[in-house]
Amino acid sequence: MDSAIEFLKKLISIRSISGFEAQMTEVLEQEAKRLGFKTERFPVAPERENLLVTHGDPEIILTTHVDVVPGPEHLFSPKEEEGRIIGRGAVDTKGITVSFLIAAERLLREGVTNFGLLWVVGEEVDGIGAKTAAKDLQGRGIKYLINGEPTEHRLASAHKGVVGVRLVATGKACHSGYPELGVDANRKLMQAAEKLYTADLGEDPLLGRATVNIGEFKGGLASNIVSPHAEAHVSIRSVLSKDETLARARAAVGDICEVQLLYSGPCTRMLTLPILETGVMSYFTDVPHFAPLGAEVLLYGPGTIHRAHTDFEFITREEITRAADDVVNIVRYLRNEQPRSS
Repeated sequence: MDSAIEFLKKLISIRSISGFEAQMTEVLEQEAKRLGFKTERFPVAPERENLLVTHGDPEIILTTHVDVVPGPEHLFSPKEEEGRIIGRGAVDTKGITVSFLIAAERLLREGVTNFGLLWVVGEEVDGIGAKTAAKDLQGRGIKYLINGEPTEHRLASAHKGVVGVRLVATGKACHSGYPELGVDANRKLMQAAEKLYTADLGEDPLLGRATVNIGEFKGGLASNIVSPHAEAHVSIRSVLSKDETLARARAAVGDICEVQLLYSGPCTRMLTLPILETGVMSYFTDVPHFAPLGAEVLLYGPGTIHRAHTDFEFITREEITRAADDVVNIVRYLRNEQPRSS
C-alpha cells in the first residue's frame, strides 16, 4: 500500500487538466508495462491519446479518465494527513486509478486473463476520449466496462443527464448616469437566471428533480456604462430528454434572453450486481458515450463526489483498499466466479 500511495502522489502532482493529459498517459503506460500488460495508444486529438492495456483478449475493462478540473496550484502538490491523501484528482479519479491497478495486479497473480484497463482523456469537458474509444474498440469482444467515478463504494443504478446552455442577453449601452437611455443586459441576464433557478425542469421517481448551476457569468464593459451584452454558462443536471429540458428552460426565460444549447447527454441506467449496495448519482459521466461499444456498463468507485472539484479533495487509504477488494469481486462475479473475502 505504501508504494501505491506514493504512486498516487506522483499522479496527483501531474497537472493533467483537460487537454493536457499526455504526461499522465506516459506514466500509466510505464506502470502497465511493469505489471506485464500489453499497451496500445489511440489518438484522440493532437498530443492527446487514450491508453488501453490488456492481458489476453479483454472481455472486461476497468476504465476511468485521466483529466482533472483546474484548481489552485497547491492542490498539485499532494500531501498525506492522518491517512488522507490530499490533492487535485485524489478522488476524481486518480485514487480510483490506483485502486484499479491494485485490483489488476491481484487478478494477474490469481491467473485471471482476458481483462484490461482503459484510460481516456477529456471526461471533464466533452467526453471526447470515451466517444473515440467507443468507436476504436468496437469488435474487440468487450462485454463489460467498469467505469470509475466516486460512488461511495456503491454500484450506481442510474445517473442524471446534462444539458449545457448559454444565456445571452442583449442590451443597449449608454452613460450610467442616464440608465433610462439604454437597456441593461446585465439586469436582463440576472432576471433570466432567477427564472431558470426557480423553473420546473422536471422530476423523476428515481433521479429526483433536475438542478441548475450557473457556473460562469460575464457581462458589461465598465461600471459607468450600461451593459450592452451579457452571457452566462449554465449546467442543468437533467431528468428529462434534451428537447423537453431545453423547451422548459426557454419557456421559463421567455423573451428576456436567448437560450443556446451547448452540449447534452442523456440520463443513463447502469448494470448492478447483488454483491454491492446500489445508489443513484446526480452527476454525469462518460457512461453514455460508451454506448456504441455495445458493452454492459457498471459505475463504481471509492470516495464521494462531494469532495471532487473542491479545494479539500482527498481520498483515504482505507477507501483505496476497499475499492480494490470490491473491484476484484466484481470481476470474479462477472466471470461467474465466487466472490471472496479479502
